[in-house]
Amino acid sequence: NCDEYHIFVQVWLINSKGKFLVQERSKYVKDPLVWCSNGGNVKAGEDSFDCARREILEELNLDIKELEGSLFDQRIYKEDGQNYFCDSYLYTFDGKLRDIKFQKEEIRRIKYMKMKKIKRLMNKKKFFIYDEDYLDFLENEAKKKTK
Repeated sequence: NCDEYHIFVQVWLINSKGKFLVQERSKYVKDPLVWCSNGGNVKAGEDSFDCARREILEELNLDIKELEGSLFDQRIYKEDGQNYFCDSYLYTFDGKLRDIKFQKEEIRRIKYMKMKKIKRLMNKKKFFIYDEDYLDFLENEAKKKTK
């Protein structure tokens, strides 16, 4: 139904070197073997922060309540005959990859990446596509971390 909206969240984790913790999706999920930030759909009874927290707990076994960060963007997307409200969060996380117990059913692997590499993968359709101004904001946040 084109009058219905789904609420979706994106959670970006950035380290003090200005690199983003991203995931390559497993071959068993929608959009297999594509890189993306973390996130998912809001369930009934949840607000977007509750969803962001649940998704990061499920996917990476991390609690964003213990990290520094906040909501940085809210957008409406219309694609594939669907309407989405998308809330995006950015949190600072300096953990080591080997210490993260990620969800193997949904995630093939995780990696820290610079925005340049993320944009290169997007151009090859190997990373979810994001709006240019959205990426510029994240890139500026990464630059602040490395000053």
